[in-house]
Amino acid sequence: MLCSYVIVSLYRIFLLVEEKSIFWFAIVNSLDYGIIGISLFFIYRKISKQKLGFSFELVKSLFCRSKYYILASMMVTLFQNIDHIMLKLITNDAENGYYTAAITSVTVVQFVYIAITDSMRPVILANKKTSQADYEKNISRLYCITTYLGIVQAVGFTVFANLIIEVLYGEKYLPSVMVLQVLVWFMAFSCMGVVRNIWILAEGKQSMLWKINLAGALLNIVINAFLIPVCGAVGAAIASLLTQIFTNFILGFIMKPLRGNNRLLIRGLNPKLLLDVVRK
Repeated sequence: MLCSYVIVSLYRIFLLVEEKSIFWFAIVNSLDYGIIGISLFFIYRKISKQKLGFSFELVKSLFCRSKYYILASMMVTLFQNIDHIMLKLITNDAENGYYTAAITSVTVVQFVYIAITDSMRPVILANKKTSQADYEKNISRLYCITTYLGIVQAVGFTVFANLIIEVLYGEKYLPSVMVLQVLVWFMAFSCMGVVRNIWILAEGKQSMLWKINLAGALLNIVINAFLIPVCGAVGAAIASLLTQIFTNFILGFIMKPLRGNNRLLIRGLNPKLLLDVVRK
């Protein structure tokens, strides 16, 4: 799976450098899921002795268990795209283009975070059944790794934002530099949400997901309505950052069922844990 993430991400970089149309970016999403699906199929054939089959009862069971994730994903899609919609309606296509260039630059290395969380997820879920201490320790470690990695990326992109935009998009997109410098800081908080979702799955609190993401979507709309008319694409970037901070960090202190997760999150931010992770 890591190979598929690398291949697709390199292809996205190629599309950016070659200034390909949005049509090719749409194709790359299908390519992404296609490579992952094929990889999983061959991995299954290699490690499993069972033949592939179909069970309607299993499908029904999985659907019932995943309904909260489906609803939550709809909320995520809403506040991931509301920035673009509101920018286009309130400002113009140029501001929307600057914002799109910045957010594409930020997420071009997202495969690294996905690979890390995907590799840790089964370990954490297995720990939940065998050892509460190891379960909590590994969640905090995952918070530590992804958060500090996000901070390193944010610092690097903030310093070299001008160079990144100029290389990927050219001088015409230099207004995206400030947008990128703001937007890149949302990555660390976005990763907090991914790790929290693993904790939610392990704790069986899936019914919280749609509430969390609905709160994020509504907040994002409100902040965008205030900031976009004043700051344009930079305002949308600030709105995205504030939404991620509220949804994936602050909300965990407000909502009582999520406070256990935030305890592990705070433990993961301890620099001593980072030193332990680096040593190992």
